[in-house]
Amino acid sequence: MKVETNELGRSRTYQYDVLGNRTQMTDRNGQTRTFSYDGLNRLTSEQWLTSGGSIFRTIASTYDAASQLTGMSDPDSAYTYTYDGMGRLQTVSNAGTPTAPTVVLSYTYDANGNVQTVSETLNGTLSSVTTYAYDPLNRVAWLTQSGAGVQTKRVEYAYNEVGQTATVQRFTDLAGTQLVATTIYTYDPLNRLGQLQHQGSNGSAIAGYDFGYDAASRITRITDIDGITDYGYDETNQLVGADSSYR
Repeated sequence: MKVETNELGRSRTYQYDVLGNRTQMTDRNGQTRTFSYDGLNRLTSEQWLTSGGSIFRTIASTYDAASQLTGMSDPDSAYTYTYDGMGRLQTVSNAGTPTAPTVVLSYTYDANGNVQTVSETLNGTLSSVTTYAYDPLNRVAWLTQSGAGVQTKRVEYAYNEVGQTATVQRFTDLAGTQLVATTIYTYDPLNRLGQLQHQGSNGSAIAGYDFGYDAASRITRITDIDGITDYGYDETNQLVGADSSYR
């Protein structure tokens, strides 16, 4: 058994089998989960236990011969996954989910292995198609989305010299001629997000946020048009408080 205790004296415990697979975990709130594996050490079930030791939720997983995940289910949902000959995700379906419409996502890829299209069908009817294009560094340059189930849109991305997102522009047409809004990202010398600005199609300010950090790079202050919010953390880096003052 392995025990991890944080700075506040709260413990998390783990148990393992002889092959090193985790078989049980009890978190710091006393919630216990057990884990089962098949002969190839693949996780086949995760069970959540009540404080009295009764099972109240089971999450089951299945695999194909290549050990690719083919299904996951719990009492509220069920998903199946298929793959192409290169082991890339091809479809995701929730057809086994009780009382829910059947949604299927289908994926295609470009020559570099980037996702090129994602098509969504709802109860067998095509609902939307999202198409992606990439720059020479395989970063998303733009995407378009159209179909009966969505509003037509185009989104274009630009990056700074270190690869961080610099701007995101949103359009209401596929060709990118009807600009709706632009988001501008700026960063501090430590490459942390320092400022986020939303502008309308004419460049007017919609909203803006300035971010402040402590020495541990935790967000300690966010300033916007409405005021200032300060954040506090405990010894385990968990957020423990937020204090807002309004203009």
